[in-house]
Amino acid sequence: MDNLTDSLRRLGPGLLAAFLILASLACGDARGTVAGAGTEQDIPVAVLFYPTHGFQQSAPYEATGGRGTTAWNAYGPPGSDGPFPWTGFTTTWPEIGWYASKDIETIEWQVEQMQRAGIDTIIVSWHGWGDPGLEGETSLPDLGNEYQLAAKMMLDYIKSNNIPLKFALFADAFTWHVGGRPRLSTNDLTDEQRQMVTDYVWDNFYNPSAYGSMALRLKGKPVLFGGPDVMGGWWRNHGWTDNRFTLIEVASNIDYEPEYTAAYTYRDPPSSIPGPDKIVNIWPRSSGVVTYASNSPYFPFLDPNGILPEVDPLGMEGKYDEAWRQIIEHPRRSEVELIWIWYWNSYWEVCYIEPDAGIGAYAVGDLYVRKTAHYADLFRAGQPFERFEDVELASGP
Repeated sequence: MDNLTDSLRRLGPGLLAAFLILASLACGDARGTVAGAGTEQDIPVAVLFYPTHGFQQSAPYEATGGRGTTAWNAYGPPGSDGPFPWTGFTTTWPEIGWYASKDIETIEWQVEQMQRAGIDTIIVSWHGWGDPGLEGETSLPDLGNEYQLAAKMMLDYIKSNNIPLKFALFADAFTWHVGGRPRLSTNDLTDEQRQMVTDYVWDNFYNPSAYGSMALRLKGKPVLFGGPDVMGGWWRNHGWTDNRFTLIEVASNIDYEPEYTAAYTYRDPPSSIPGPDKIVNIWPRSSGVVTYASNSPYFPFLDPNGILPEVDPLGMEGKYDEAWRQIIEHPRRSEVELIWIWYWNSYWEVCYIEPDAGIGAYAVGDLYVRKTAHYADLFRAGQPFERFEDVELASGP
């Protein structure tokens, strides 16, 4: 049955959902279905993706790109440099090896793995276009611009190959950069600067002549997420909007910032379904390594008291499974408009579902890809929860 399901998954979630529902009716499935069965087929399952930069972290800040670039691992605290290829504290890395995202083989592999995981929407972490001070003057090299070029390469690949993946931008730490220019607080932006950002996003990403046909739509419009760059947010707390978009602010912790419309929680599976703005967020795992990083002067924006606490770094506690169980079994699950998984490839936070390799038990291979595919299939087909069993692990080599 596992081989059959895996084969059917290649046909796409829509056909798989139809097959499972028809099979259930034909066989008189005694398990039955839950409320809203079959209505979840069109609910996007998204993952936050970092288009990593391949940026040299010391002067002259050269953008190298391609394979062999230790992008996540270049931020280690002083004195922590280890043997090649580890220059920081990360002990896991992508299954295909270190990469920067301006590498077509990497893009092909990532898109294939995302589809294998049942992901249909990529939320791209976007850091601007090379004007981190929003002064109207692009200055290169710039970290944000490197992210953007890599993101466009992926979107071009998806578009040119007619791959059924949607996208949305997540205006992340927008003014994070290299080169010593001061960081601009989003709380201090003028309305003109906010308009500059959304105009740029529209012209370069959401316009029909760019990638507009691929844009995720929520509440009838293309959605643009605002990230937790600083307290105060991009637009919601400033009474500012742009009618071309559905603008959704994202907070780092709903307990601390309840005024935000979308939030993700780190410690536990989702407790509020369908959730703020009908977005349910899942945090697969993190680890104590982030607390270690928080004590470094390189990471003043991380809270050493636990903004990124250990969740389930080895995947042994079943919290990712529990999060999906709560979503799948919830009687209002058909009201959810987006399932958001954090993240695809955030290695230095040890929180990702991309297939990995590494030192010790933190590396779990493609475990989270297979888990995500299993639960996304159940959700879309309106089927009852069935805990993922790692057949590959059980069967041995």
